[in-house]
Amino acid sequence: MAFDEFIVLIESVESADALEAVKQKIQQKLAEDFQLDGQLIRVLASSGIAQFPDDGDTPEALIKQADLRMYADKQRRRASARQN
Repeated sequence: MAFDEFIVLIESVESADALEAVKQKIQQKLAEDFQLDGQLIRVLASSGIAQFPDDGDTPEALIKQADLRMYADKQRRRASARQN
């Protein structure tokens, strides 16, 4: 199992709902199984969103806030998986 992180920067969004829709679309695409060299690959994604200037006014502050939210999302997913 491999873990990786990436950042998606969106220059402007109309609303928090629009940002949530983008997040959901990315997660749906990542959740689609695909074949690689004959092996079925499944990607599980956790995400965290930070918005300028509400969550910080520097790249470092925004990344830190998004990271904290991503790890909280991971914890929720793990807790949910244990309950099922």
